Amino acid sequence: MLSTKLHANTRSGAQQLLARCISESGLSQRDFAIAVLMRDARTIRRWLSGERPMPKLVADCLKGLADCEGGIQGAIRRGVRITLRPARSTG
Repeated sequence: MLSTKLHANTRSGAQQLLARCISESGLSQRDFAIAVLMRDARTIRRWLSGERPMPKLVADCLKGLADCEGGIQGAIRRGVRITLRPARSTG
């Protein structure tokens, strides 16, 4: 299982966490961006390079996925996706 003892609230810690989650997933960076984070691959590259800060909520979600049973691969097999878009109103 992926060790998540990184400080996800620090920029370098968040970058390391993202890189490790991508590596542990077995997916390419592009596929991870699309399938798990539901983001454009360029956004992920910018987060990894430090060009743009990764939202803390994304880092927190990645940490949660990595900590779940089966780790990041288990979460992917179960179809877990991270989206920060507001939920649609059902009313």
